[in-house]
Amino acid sequence: MVKLEIDVGNSRAKWRVAALGLRGWLPSAALAEKTKLPAEWGGLKLDVICLSSVLDEATAHAVIETLQRMFACDVHRAYSGVAAAGVINGYAEPSRLGVDRWLALLAARQICPGELVVVDAGTAITLDLLGGDGRHLGGYILPGVERQAQSLWGGTGRVQVEMQALTPRFTPGQTTQECVAAAITTAIAGLCSQAQKALPGAAWCLTGGDTQWLAAICAAQQQSVELYPDLVLDGLAWAQMQVYPLP
Repeated sequence: MVKLEIDVGNSRAKWRVAALGLRGWLPSAALAEKTKLPAEWGGLKLDVICLSSVLDEATAHAVIETLQRMFACDVHRAYSGVAAAGVINGYAEPSRLGVDRWLALLAARQICPGELVVVDAGTAITLDLLGGDGRHLGGYILPGVERQAQSLWGGTGRVQVEMQALTPRFTPGQTTQECVAAAITTAIAGLCSQAQKALPGAAWCLTGGDTQWLAAICAAQQQSVELYPDLVLDGLAWAQMQVYPLP
C-alpha cells in the first residue's frame, strides 16, 4: 500500500511516503492555499492519506480538499481519543489534547513500556508525562525557541537578535544575542527539570525541529534522551481515524 502520511503543524507540515522512500517539509499554509506543493508529489499514485492536523477546522478542511483533489483518494484524519495503543488520555476532555501530542505518546508507548517523558520541540515545546500503566499524567507547554525570541524583538523595539545565530547558552550573556540565548536555555532547562522531578526514573523520547536545543539541555542536566524524528508520523499507525471519502 502506498500511503502518504502528513503531520500539519502551526507553521510547518512534515510528510513521508515510506514505501517509496520519500519525505520532506513544507509550509502548512501551502497545503490550504494549494501553492508550492512538493515536486515529489507530482504523479504519485496513492492508496490512502493519513493526516494529523492542529490547524483550525476551516483550514484543516481546506487541506483535506486539496489532498483529495490532487490524489483522488480518501483521507484518514487522526484524532485524540480516550484511549488507544496502551495509552489513556489524561485530559478531562480528551479531544482537547493536541493530536500531535497524542500521536507522539502513542508511538512512544510502543517503543518504551515504562514511565516516559515525551518531548516535541517545535513551534511550541511540549513535554508530556506517561505513567508505567499508560496513563497520561499531564504535561507542559512552552513557546518554542523561535517564538520566545520573536516575543522579544516583536514587542521591544531595541531587542533584535538573529535567529540563525541562536544556540543554547548555559552562562549569562555578554551581548544581547547571548542574553536572549541564555534566557531561552534557562527557561527550557527549568521545564525539563520539573519533568525530571515528576518522573525521575522515566525514559525520554525527543522529537521536533529544535531537538538540538533540547538534547543539549538534557545532556547538561545528565538526562539521557533518545531521538525519534518521525514520532508523530509513527503515531498515525496507532490512532483512531475519521475517514473523509472522496466527495
